[in-house]
Amino acid sequence: MTTPAKKRKAVHRLPPARHILPAINEKDLFKRVIRSHQLIEKALIRGIAKRLVVPDSLEMGAVPFPLKVNLAIALGKLPAEYGPPLSKINAIRNTFAHNSSAKLNPDRATELWNCVPPRIQQDLKGIFRRRFSLKPTQLVNMVFGIMFLDVRILATLKATEKYQDLPYFKAVSTSIAPPSASPPGSVAPIHASNIFHLMRASGVHSPCIRCTPRSGRCG
Repeated sequence: MTTPAKKRKAVHRLPPARHILPAINEKDLFKRVIRSHQLIEKALIRGIAKRLVVPDSLEMGAVPFPLKVNLAIALGKLPAEYGPPLSKINAIRNTFAHNSSAKLNPDRATELWNCVPPRIQQDLKGIFRRRFSLKPTQLVNMVFGIMFLDVRILATLKATEKYQDLPYFKAVSTSIAPPSASPPGSVAPIHASNIFHLMRASGVHSPCIRCTPRSGRCG
């Protein structure tokens, strides 16, 4: 029998990046929204737990999603600019949770896009180029996907590390530099390690899940 302590530890586990692929490839929009939101929430929980002295003393399941976002920002695990898009993602999730046949209309999708920080908007346009689209289903893939991948990366930072130290958050330019372009010993921009995951998940191309952005080949 699983003990309560073990159950709490399981809650704090960080989901692998590859889990976003089946989530946002779900044909059913309801399942796509719910599963992607769950992954984002798990990544938030992991990031918060790493900054708490006694993480098991806080029942994460009882903490509302908006409060988790605020807590992650307050603990320095999340940039404040991620608050609005994550709040909008949660609002969309709640709509579908209360009505499984709900639709994401263009106006609602545009509201989601407008919450995304400009630099991330530019990065997504750079990733998808001619395939970029503001269609509601494509926006769900792009925004839900990149929010999960970014929150997940931020959740892996050590207690002594700050997201402000990552080149991706310090760079003035919004261009996406490949990992090989980074100086030796530096941390590669966040999106550089996520491009293949995000593009494959959104159907732009389909590299092997083990492909690396550095080599472009399976390893």
